[in-house]
Amino acid sequence: MFLRDKGDEVFLTLFFAVVIIITKIGLDQFWSRRIRERIPGQLANILSIFSTIFAITVFIVLSTTIWRVEGSWLLGALGLSAGTIIGFASSDTIGNAIAGFIILFSRPFVIEDRIRIGEYMGDVEKITLIFTTLITTNLEEVNIPNRQILNSEIVNYGTTGPVRISVTCAVDYERDIEEFKKHLLDVSTNVVGVAKVPKSFVRVTNLGKYAAELSLFVFTFNPSGIPQLKADLKEKIWKMYKDKDVSLTIPSLIKTVPASISEVNHIHGSQVKNSIDESQIEE
Repeated sequence: MFLRDKGDEVFLTLFFAVVIIITKIGLDQFWSRRIRERIPGQLANILSIFSTIFAITVFIVLSTTIWRVEGSWLLGALGLSAGTIIGFASSDTIGNAIAGFIILFSRPFVIEDRIRIGEYMGDVEKITLIFTTLITTNLEEVNIPNRQILNSEIVNYGTTGPVRISVTCAVDYERDIEEFKKHLLDVSTNVVGVAKVPKSFVRVTNLGKYAAELSLFVFTFNPSGIPQLKADLKEKIWKMYKDKDVSLTIPSLIKTVPASISEVNHIHGSQVKNSIDESQIEE
């Protein structure tokens, strides 16, 4: 009976719903193939979100016109909907949507940026109102809720650099530190991905009990290649250690002491016990 009396309204509603959905899908595909090549991905993403809101609004207006909904009833329905939304404003979905708008307009990162958020590091693939999609260095797709992103520390490596990275190693105090710095710089010149300008440099970053800690700082214009670049640098440094006969282990405090404290006391007397801590001797 309902379909007989309201058949035209039902048909028109379904017809416009299908037309709007097909138009929206077609526009999204057009933007992804053509427009994204000419405008920044972040702007294209914002246009896609607003086109979705516009499509929903058009459907609501057409539906109310087709069904001849009175203005007072429509205002009441909208008021009820607004109250419901406010009532659930503390929910994760609304919180993520608000965070999504903040990310889209404050732009702490944009599409294609290499970023680190917590334990995840990857390239920004997509930013929606609810979550942000990263493609990690392991080629995994990770969807992170936007509210979690705003509550996390964001490290943005950009898209082209230059980005500075460092690799830390140690050398004992018997070595010539200036010569060792030169060896590290030579390593950096033989690794693909290290920029010539700005120049690489080496700094002493810590002085330990048995060895000095040195950090090799290099620059790259390819943020997406940082994990591989670090791996290559470490491998080259390891080979340099082997070629230069540099020990990879931290030197012992005393290399010729007997195997136990009791033997030390037996040979040298009780004075040694007060000057040597058993925890400092590597057996």
